[in-house]
Amino acid sequence: MTFIPFPPTLARISAETGRRLQSSDQDDAGRHRPRSALPRPYTADGVAAYRWPDGRVAPAYDMYAPQHPEGAEPGLARILYEVRHHPNDTSSYEPRILTFRSVPDLEAEGIAVDRTAAGLLRHEGRAALVIAQDETAMAELETRFPAGSELVRGVIRRVGPETEPMQHFLATNSQGGGFEVMGAALEADLFR
Repeated sequence: MTFIPFPPTLARISAETGRRLQSSDQDDAGRHRPRSALPRPYTADGVAAYRWPDGRVAPAYDMYAPQHPEGAEPGLARILYEVRHHPNDTSSYEPRILTFRSVPDLEAEGIAVDRTAAGLLRHEGRAALVIAQDETAMAELETRFPAGSELVRGVIRRVGPETEPMQHFLATNSQGGGFEVMGAALEADLFR
């Protein structure tokens, strides 16, 4: 199955939600975040999720670098994390989607969604950063790549203010052999 990175705007919102949840900022991220030894349900708004063509909605596996299966529609969800108790005296949280907002829904609410797509093209031992206006443009570019090449997709992490469109990009190696793509309106923001 092919996975496609979420648009940078949605990835940023989801990552911010994750950071707020980690810091137990209940006012912004969710209500009733567990603070006791006993788990209890809580909600979170702004979590990366995707909708399948048949209408099913699922949360993205990684809320910090979200990806969705090809053919699914990315968006943001409000999720209730319910407690599930297991026979071996352990508990886990099971997500239940309460609401889902697709990219068109978010834009109708006045949220400008950046759809820039990025990937690392590997061919004959070399690598090149490929940037496209959106997923449609990236798919068109892929038809022009040399035979035997591989495009590894990555989520773009925006740095600097969001007042202007991203015009400068930087790819760096990350731990574990992966890579990270950063985008900014100003080149100076990439090196701060």
